[in-house]
Amino acid sequence: MRFSITNQTGIDLTYHYSPPLIVFKILQSDTIVCTSIDGLAFIHPIFEEVLLNEESFQDKWIAPNSVARDPRVSLLPGNYKAIVKHGSFFDFAKLKETEPIEFSIVEDNN
Repeated sequence: MRFSITNQTGIDLTYHYSPPLIVFKILQSDTIVCTSIDGLAFIHPIFEEVLLNEESFQDKWIAPNSVARDPRVSLLPGNYKAIVKHGSFFDFAKLKETEPIEFSIVEDNN
């Protein structure tokens, strides 16, 4: 899964965040199956960064396991929803929520 945002405002944007900046989640029905932060711990200082005009911020997660997930999880056949939550906020611009992506895992009967 990938998340990308490009600053097209014409100005540099300052933002503040406390880790994790981006959290990916996979849900089945309304139940969280796994996240990109499973098994991880974070300290909570607040950082300040700048996203320069015309530059992009990107993050990715090789689902369904975080680097600390134990035991590892596999997605069984079924219907799922992938969502991404961003914890940052810009001082002079508001981000809209990302739309969930629905997907299915199907059995290979070959």
